[in-house]
This record gives sequence, structure tokens and C-alpha cells, in this order.
Amino acid sequence: MTFSPSIKRGMLRGITDEGLIALLTIDHPELGQPIRWSNDRVDTVSGAEIYRAAPFDFTIPDELEGQQRGAEITIVDLSRDLTRALLTLTEAPSVSLQLVRMDDPESVEMRIDGLVLQAPSWAPPQPVVTGRLVMLGVGDDRFPRARFFASNFPGVVR
Repeated sequence: MTFSPSIKRGMLRGITDEGLIALLTIDHPELGQPIRWSNDRVDTVSGAEIYRAAPFDFTIPDELEGQQRGAEITIVDLSRDLTRALLTLTEAPSVSLQLVRMDDPESVEMRIDGLVLQAPSWAPPQPVVTGRLVMLGVGDDRFPRARFFASNFPGVVR
């Protein structure tokens, strides 16, 4: 993953005007249209789409042996759009995440597609939805062990 030089400079400074906004898109064939949120104080327009301001946060776990892969996500669903949608869905919705520049939301610094929201939960009356973001099929396959049989290589082994 590479960032533009101005974002790299901003990350290395203590105080900067350079910054990133996280844009979250939750989609599913059963939804009329995707739910789009911006982790900013105001709505964000990027790629001709409007991302509504809504706080959300990710917690990326340590990579420990035997630990389930994925990131925890917490979304403050003040409009209850996601809560209503999750009640009607029969399968997990897909999620994509973009990091865009604050000064130029059309400039996408990073994009992650292929995520799935698993085990969403909420506790009414709180407007907070939590769940697990996973990328299915990535890193789940075991590496095939190399097998060497001398009989397959008669010229190598004498």
C-alpha cells in the first residue's frame, strides 16, 4: 500500500492540514441502494456519491496463532438505516472501505474491497452496531507442503 507524498509528509508531522477520511460502503442485493458513510463531521462527496457523516471505528486485532482473522467495526447508526437493513437481510452484506484525502475527496489513497460484515449486533435503544469485517477466502488456504520423492528425480539422486 502506497500513499501520496503529501499524505506521507502529513503523517510524519505532529500537526498538519493533510488528512484522510474513511468512506464505508455497505451493499447487498436485497438493499435498494448501498448505505454510504463518511467518518467525518460533514457529508462527503466522492466519486459522484454522497457519503453521510456518521462515526465509525475499526479495531484491528493482533495476529496471534489460532485467532480468528478480521477487524472489529463499531458504527454509530443514528439514522437506524443499517439496523433496519440488517433485520431484513438473509446473508452478510459486502463492505468496501476507501481512504480519501480531506482536501480532495476524489483522490482515493487506498481502497479495500471484498470485505463481509459478519455477526452484526446491536443492543436497543443504543444506536451502535458492532460486527466483524472479514475478507473471505484470503489466508484461509493451507500452503501445500513440498514433497520430494527421489523416484521422481532419478537423475538427481544416485
